[in-house]
Amino acid sequence: MTRPTDDNIRISLQELRNEASSWGDISQQASTAHLRIQDGADLSVVEMGIFAPGYGAFTSVREKLLSLAEGAEKEATALSETLADVAKVYESEEQTHVGQSESIHEQHGMW
Repeated sequence: MTRPTDDNIRISLQELRNEASSWGDISQQASTAHLRIQDGADLSVVEMGIFAPGYGAFTSVREKLLSLAEGAEKEATALSETLADVAKVYESEEQTHVGQSESIHEQHGMW
């Protein structure tokens, strides 16, 4: 297995970091949605006025949306952090093995 070129490594690291950043942005958007649902969609049965008969359904949907937004935020954050960590480890491993007879790719047989 041939060792990747410096350009291959640079591009791979940049793409990992770009993807981590994208997931960080998604996490932020999910956080914003969660806060808006939590703060802006909290109506009492009285505030619902003539729509009061649908209060139970409204509350149920609101709670589900809160749960989904919170879950999306957590998962997107985890993906972002994991991708950033992978980029750090990859870069560190490549720097450690520069000039050595056996690169990480030869050790693990992958590219």
